[in-house]
Amino acid sequence: MGKASAPTIVDLARQLGMSKTTVADALNGTGRTSEGTRERVRAAAAASGYRANTSARRLRSRTSSTVSLYIGADVRSMPFYMPFAFGAMEEAAAHGRDVTLITHADGVREGQSAGAIVIDALPDDPILSALFDVSTPLVSAGRLANPRRESAGRVEIDYPSTVSAALDLLAGTGSRRPALLVPTPRDPSAWSELIVTAYSTWCRDQGVVPLVERLPAHATNDELEAVLASAVAPPETDGLFFAWQDIADRAQVMLRRESTKDLRVATLVDTYLQAAAYPHDVLVDLNAHRFGRAAVRTLLRVLTDGAATPVTDEHVATLYRRDGQTFTASDAHHRP
Repeated sequence: MGKASAPTIVDLARQLGMSKTTVADALNGTGRTSEGTRERVRAAAAASGYRANTSARRLRSRTSSTVSLYIGADVRSMPFYMPFAFGAMEEAAAHGRDVTLITHADGVREGQSAGAIVIDALPDDPILSALFDVSTPLVSAGRLANPRRESAGRVEIDYPSTVSAALDLLAGTGSRRPALLVPTPRDPSAWSELIVTAYSTWCRDQGVVPLVERLPAHATNDELEAVLASAVAPPETDGLFFAWQDIADRAQVMLRRESTKDLRVATLVDTYLQAAAYPHDVLVDLNAHRFGRAAVRTLLRVLTDGAATPVTDEHVATLYRRDGQTFTASDAHHRP
């Protein structure tokens, strides 16, 4: 007569009327299971002769070297985020780690990765909520709006200083009253709102009335054309500041075709080389690829140092003037 096979975790879950995940969490001391549930599961495991598959456990434990990345669902199709993700993957690979892209809340589990990076997630995003429900160290690229708990680290662009420096450079080309084209706000701490605040402050300091034109992040050509017409209509508008590259690229084509104004143009871009073909007077290269690498480095600092207080790093953008000179925000404010 053959020897009865040892019970599996599936058998144990069926016997207890629990999910396989709950039983596994109870046995491993992970997840959000109560102490009572853990004791019940362990007692049933001992009584049934259940033995954990140590080979499988070792295989699963390898995911502890994995870094998770979550890009806000409503923005991830924007061009900026692809080089950001590639940069994160390259930096992780340089440190012997893999990157897992998170796409749904059910995929967020305790212990699935060593740490997570989040960029541009809305406050009510269910995946962001799921990440806050587990103990995985979380690093944000940019600021999180109204987080349920403080992130372990943050790397961000100093938008106020960077935008002010870009406007100073634009003023140096002769623009005294540029209009700002910016996405419709997503949340109060979104990068777009930091740009609006910096622009409004600069206008106040210069003694000019700000002109902020908003349009959807994925605006149609008709929507863009209408906003452009509104922005350039005032006689005093002598420049345009675009808050993101896709809109700037399409707007440049429209302006060359339809506008007779001599406008100075500044724009935030994902990559300098992609935008250099357009006649911008000032480019602000956010260098999404380097930003992604910086986010991983910040997370690795958190994981290595185990800092008691949040780690904060700055990602510095590069400003390009049409004459080929390059600046950081600090350089531009103190240029000769």
